[in-house]
Amino acid sequence: MSRAILARLIALVVITLAGVYYISFDAIGVHVFSQPYKVNAVFPAIVNGQPSGAGGLYSDAYVTYRGVEVGKVGSLQLHQNEVVAVLDIDHGTKIPKNVSAHVKELTAAAEQYVDLVPEGSDPPGQYLTSGDKITDTTIPISVGTLLNSLNSLVNSLSPADLNTLTSSLATGLQDAGGNLHQIIADGNTLATALQTAIPGTQQLINAGNTVLSTFNATSNDFAQFSTNLDLLSQQVKQSNSDLVALLQNGAAAGTALNNFLKQNGNATIGLINDLSASTNVAYQRQPAIQALFEVLPLFATDVSETVSNGQVHFQLDFNTASPVCPYIPTLPTPTQVDGNPADLNRNCSTEAPNLLQRGADKAPTPANP
Repeated sequence: MSRAILARLIALVVITLAGVYYISFDAIGVHVFSQPYKVNAVFPAIVNGQPSGAGGLYSDAYVTYRGVEVGKVGSLQLHQNEVVAVLDIDHGTKIPKNVSAHVKELTAAAEQYVDLVPEGSDPPGQYLTSGDKITDTTIPISVGTLLNSLNSLVNSLSPADLNTLTSSLATGLQDAGGNLHQIIADGNTLATALQTAIPGTQQLINAGNTVLSTFNATSNDFAQFSTNLDLLSQQVKQSNSDLVALLQNGAAAGTALNNFLKQNGNATIGLINDLSASTNVAYQRQPAIQALFEVLPLFATDVSETVSNGQVHFQLDFNTASPVCPYIPTLPTPTQVDGNPADLNRNCSTEAPNLLQRGADKAPTPANP
């Protein structure tokens, strides 16, 4: 046998095996090593008092999950109150247990298929296995039922009434194309504005939620405030005569005060100016005043100790041996007091802290002399 004939025979065998594989596994759907697992979808047998027929579902119909084909309908089992569709799910396909089965139609020609839709999140590892049941199912309205309902609706309408309606619509909408276009354009603008305002609306809703939460948290305070306001209103009601008298007396007092200010305006202004000057001096001498107030409690204590039974007891000790300041102070003459500033330099040059010396140099100086 030549090499050319042997090569042709090998190619023929390869092509034959590929064809058998395609016909067996892809066209016919024979699975030898990867058998599909079966899941039962339970559909109602009666819908609106009429047999549902599982929405026209048939064997070998497609089964999809999230729009992807995952198997086929193996068989249909008819029972008294339900129709069980045995779904052959491809081997290795993981579908959550919390799914619903919906019979849908590809086209108006009623090419039904089963669509599996997840209804929520399942814990990890919770997937459909062989023998599980799907009880959350829906069946669409068949095309025949829809056409019958439409036919009944059309037959219930009177041709004369339809003619009147169409004539009225034609008359009402005549030359209204521009207005209709403007309405549609305004509706589009409104929809765009609403979409643009979605973030602000969400923020407003969140802020409203915060306000309501705060109001709910302070409801007891508002209730207490309302109670107190009610008590205040009752007290004001009871004291109405007193308030009227107060207002009348206040008016009289205001008149009297006005007359007093008119008669003594200049004197009042002078008094206020003097008080301002005194306050300014006190502010400048604040350290000395503070020192005075610090000494006053000690002075009061000493005075209280010297008074007994209505008599004052005191003792004077004179240091005649070694006086601290050996000078004789002279009092200023009246001319010095009236015409010249006071002599603030009179002090003791000798330091004797134990004798608590006094003098102009020991006085606290003002902050802003």
